[in-house]
Amino acid sequence: LLTGSNDGTAVAWNASSGERLGTLAQQKKVLLCVAASVTKAKMLISSGDNRTLLQSQDRFADDSKSATELEGHTAWVVSAAFSADATTVLTGSHDNTARLWDTTSGRQLQLFHGHSHDVLAVDLSLDGSMAVAGARDG
Repeated sequence: LLTGSNDGTAVAWNASSGERLGTLAQQKKVLLCVAASVTKAKMLISSGDNRTLLQSQDRFADDSKSATELEGHTAWVVSAAFSADATTVLTGSHDNTARLWDTTSGRQLQLFHGHSHDVLAVDLSLDGSMAVAGARDG
C-alpha cells in the first residue's frame, strides 16, 4: 500500500499488518497522486509542482536510486494506473489528457485527448489492450 501526503512524502505500508515499511521525502509540494504496480516493482508520485516521477519501489530501501521524470502533461497529474505487468502506466491530468508511458524509459507511448475538462480517473484492462478515462465533462 502506498500513500501520499500534504507534506510531500510517500509512505509504503504492509497492508496486512499496518506496519510502516518506509518513507520517501520526495517533493516540495503536496502529493496529488501516488500509484504502485501490482508487481511491487514500480511506483509513480505526482506533486503540486507539476512533477511526475516514476521510480523503483526499492527506493524506499535505497534513497540513492534515481527517478525518471515523466514529461508531457502541462497541468497536475491526478490519477494513474499501472498495467498488470508494470511495463506501462496510464496517467490522467488537469490538462484534459490521458497519456500512456513506458515504465522502463519514461517515454510517452500514446496521447489520448478529446476531453474538455480534467481527466480525474484512469485505468487499464488486465491484458493492457484498453485504456479508460473519466473526466469532469461526463
